Amino acid sequence: MTITSERTRLDLVNEVLLSVGERETRSSASNPVAKLATRAIQDAIYSVCNGNTWSEFRRLTNASSWATDEASLPQNITRIRNVYWYLSPDGNPNTSYDYRRIQLSYVDLEEYEQQVLIPFTDNGNTPRYWAIQSRNVVKVNPYPNNLLARSKCFFEYYELLDLPVSDSSVFNCSDLFLNLIKYKACELLSSQHLGDFDQSQVFLVTYENLAKQHRKTDNGQSVKGYRMFRRNNRRTRW
Repeated sequence: MTITSERTRLDLVNEVLLSVGERETRSSASNPVAKLATRAIQDAIYSVCNGNTWSEFRRLTNASSWATDEASLPQNITRIRNVYWYLSPDGNPNTSYDYRRIQLSYVDLEEYEQQVLIPFTDNGNTPRYWAIQSRNVVKVNPYPNNLLARSKCFFEYYELLDLPVSDSSVFNCSDLFLNLIKYKACELLSSQHLGDFDQSQVFLVTYENLAKQHRKTDNGQSVKGYRMFRRNNRRTRW
């Protein structure tokens, strides 16, 4: 379930502007400083989402599409955590009956590509290994080659928060997380665009303290075991 804030893009732009001592604006594109604040918010989103693993952005879904052993996922991924195979009647982990989940083993892409690809169509020859081809493409072997088999393969990942498309659109995140974005944006705007490094340090300390508190209560605080363009030197027997 997606969490939605009541604050809009313009709300956050004005919060940032007021925090750094600038005037409010009626549009995020109405003047140079408002545009800089909007850019700082976008940069802050990227920095905060990529630098941490927050549980509210963790997703578990099927692939968007398949091409032999390559599974394509959404474009806005920051980290891929795991790949699972569900042994349930329809492969859906959200159903109410019991199911058995098998976690596939991660291997380095170079090692993966040395192996022979094996297709499968049923539970008798399920996936065992996965590797990262690119930011949003995962390779799976043995690979599913029909719709039913593909529906049982699930990918767990963290996604990037989207900047709302308009000033009146709200953020799809909690207000607590949006405060992290706010203080990070204030730090970036102060240091990179306004040249006020003393003020930027104040915002940085505020952001780090708030982030530390958030991590203590957030299920996604640990990055252990997460995979994203990371080499694994351990050799795996196939």
